[in-house]
Amino acid sequence: MIGNRMNRSTLPIALLLISVLAVLFLVSFTHLFLYPQITATIDEQLIDETYRSADVLATHLKQSQQPLQRDEIPPLFLADAKDFLWKIHAQKIRLFSSKREIIYSSDSDEIGQINSLPYFQKIINEGTPHSNLIENERLSAEGIKTTFDLVEVYLPLINGTEHLGVIEVYNDVSVQKSKLRRLINLSSRVVNIATLILLLSFAMFFLRDRRNQKIRKQTEQALLKAESERKYRDLFENAMDSLFILDDKFRYVDANPMATEVFGYSHAEFLQMSVFDVIPVDQGPRSQEEFELLKKRGSYKNFIGQIRTRDGRWLDVEVNSSVIIENGKMVGSRDVVRDITQRKKLERDFAQARNLDALGILAGGIAHDFNNLLTSILGNISLTKILPTADEKSTRYLSIAENAVMRAKDLTLQLLTFSQGGGQHKKVVSLTDLVRTSAAFPLTGSNIRCEFNLAENLKPALIDSNQISQVIQNLILNAREAMPDGGHIMISGTNISLPADNENRLPEGDYISLIFIDTGIGIEDKVLSQIFDPYFSTKERDTRKGMGLGLSICHSIIINHQGCIDVESSPGQGTRFQILLPATTDPIAEENHKKPIVLRRSLNILIMDDEEIIREVATELLNHDEHRVTCVEDGSEAISAYRKKMSTEDPFDLVILDLTIPGGMGGVETLERLTALDPDVIALVSSGYVNDSTRTNYLAHGFSGSVDKPYSIQTLRQELERLFPHH
Repeated sequence: MIGNRMNRSTLPIALLLISVLAVLFLVSFTHLFLYPQITATIDEQLIDETYRSADVLATHLKQSQQPLQRDEIPPLFLADAKDFLWKIHAQKIRLFSSKREIIYSSDSDEIGQINSLPYFQKIINEGTPHSNLIENERLSAEGIKTTFDLVEVYLPLINGTEHLGVIEVYNDVSVQKSKLRRLINLSSRVVNIATLILLLSFAMFFLRDRRNQKIRKQTEQALLKAESERKYRDLFENAMDSLFILDDKFRYVDANPMATEVFGYSHAEFLQMSVFDVIPVDQGPRSQEEFELLKKRGSYKNFIGQIRTRDGRWLDVEVNSSVIIENGKMVGSRDVVRDITQRKKLERDFAQARNLDALGILAGGIAHDFNNLLTSILGNISLTKILPTADEKSTRYLSIAENAVMRAKDLTLQLLTFSQGGGQHKKVVSLTDLVRTSAAFPLTGSNIRCEFNLAENLKPALIDSNQISQVIQNLILNAREAMPDGGHIMISGTNISLPADNENRLPEGDYISLIFIDTGIGIEDKVLSQIFDPYFSTKERDTRKGMGLGLSICHSIIINHQGCIDVESSPGQGTRFQILLPATTDPIAEENHKKPIVLRRSLNILIMDDEEIIREVATELLNHDEHRVTCVEDGSEAISAYRKKMSTEDPFDLVILDLTIPGGMGGVETLERLTALDPDVIALVSSGYVNDSTRTNYLAHGFSGSVDKPYSIQTLRQELERLFPHH
């Protein structure tokens, strides 16, 4: 009896549920599939009708062999166009020439106008028809909000490869669309009313069935649990961080969509893996320790590690975890994983910049003092070589020592470039030729193919050509060493504009982007973060290579040009360097040079330098060539000595000024004072430590030339011969 009553009770419920499900299915099918399909079919017919009308008009024009002209439109086209305006309710018909000029329009006021919008240029360039249905209050291709439903058709006219023009037809389909909407709305009301009646019947049936309180309570509890699970699932599925559920064996039990998006694995792939499949081997013990602590503490925060993506990249992550307890026992954990790769990169860049600044100051100071010592050594060596007592054997030994000093000079130049970007002689140049010539030299004799993709309108830049050339050559040399068996280098150059909040942290404005891509062996992640560090190298160290300054100098040069340099690479996938340099609109400037001064006697020379050894060696070098030398320590003494000589019959012919005098007047200020005394003063700038452009751009500061420390007798002779060619 009880069983029969239960069957009689459950049968109507089952039938009612089936009926409701059927109705819900019908409603869903009607709204989600049937109505959209009907609408789409009608829209396609309306578009097709308009397109066929445009094609009929096109038949009158396709016989033309030349681009369409305003006074050469066939009469049949004009007649059919007028017919279509009322037959198909065409709202507007236009005919464009290949130069985007309206040569016919149903609105005669438009004839002669030019359509310069990007979408229209694209239609002409691609030569493919374009059709679209635009509903009321939507934007047409021209960006005009419509006040009715219309179909827009653009039909390019092409004879072979020759663009003849474009037909544009706007067809008013408001009547058809309005009828369709009324029909759909009416059908929707009928279906919704029927659905509402059935749902109300279902609700009334269950409201009357309140006899079993236990069942109702269980139902309520089930609903509450379902709602809780729904909210949790909604949070889990839509979280902006990657969320994982792990069991007590570190195996993935669940992963949200953000996790699959960030790390690239599908949900099914995650369920087949454990944490140890995606973390570095050396991270495993740390993860195990944290998991053991998790059992005791119930949670842990800010665990920093790495996870490998499906495409092989390593992402820096921050993990926060909480324990899952069931029946008093830990069965797993909930992990919130945040991608902090960009944050870590910024931290590394900041630390690297601080290290480079500190090392740069140290390197610059060492190079300055070292250059002074090298000047004394090199000067004495060059003097000794030309002494009458020097025999062939001693001269050979002195030449070896001289070469070693010049090698040491090259090293100090690298240190100076690294520390302050070097003395920059900037001028406005085009990068196109500079990139081509600079890249070609390091590849001489190699089996590496280099291609260029430089924009024709590549903007000029205010740069030191020699330094930027050095950067390009260093990058090409690195690429060549990464491709010992040959390969391919692609160099591209484009103009870009950076917004104020760009990821490179550069000022807003126009830049030139130079990208160097090679097909070499690539760079490991642990090496990639250190390649710009000074004295870091993966090569064997010797006297010529492996010093680890190449990319550090590149970094310093680019930074001192107010740009940036970045690198992307992975083992076996090649390397990509990108350089950003500020663009300029200034014209390319030509450098002016002073004319050499002719003098037919030995010279009276004033030398200003704070280092005694420099003054001594310079005096010896110049005295050897029978020049008369006066030495002073700072600018005030130089001005006093020069003033005294001006009133005599033997004034100074030349002054050699050290650029920096600690605690005293330096070369630039001294020359300004001397120029005020004697506008015709001739001066050389001499320095081994330059943090501005004075040495290389000496003309702009009033100097006639420069001699870099360390210098030899040959160096001084060459500069004097240039300034005084007949002395």
